[in-house]
Amino acid sequence: MLGLALARSAAGEAELLTLATLPEARRRGIAWRLMQSVLERTWQGDAQRLVLEVSAINETALGLYRRCGFEEIGLRRDYYARDGKQDAVVMAVQRDQNVAGHLAGAAESCPGPTEA
Repeated sequence: MLGLALARSAAGEAELLTLATLPEARRRGIAWRLMQSVLERTWQGDAQRLVLEVSAINETALGLYRRCGFEEIGLRRDYYARDGKQDAVVMAVQRDQNVAGHLAGAAESCPGPTEA
């Protein structure tokens, strides 16, 4: 296993709980493919939006999520307690904002590994 994604859905909203790749497997498009899968599965269900939180200093993840149509909707101050306190950026994408959920257009929304 090179990476994993875990999401849940209830009452019309989905939440990405974690998205991770092994350090030696990074920069190979694995997170992008996992995100594609999460978006496709989310939009196949009844969820109208997908939310997540990410460390404010994780520029790589923030960039991936922005390219996939996520927008910042909030900030949780001092949310993470590793290496001192870090803020969490809360992000969301609406079903109608992101074409990645549409199987035919999935590759058009989130860039592939060579475009990131």
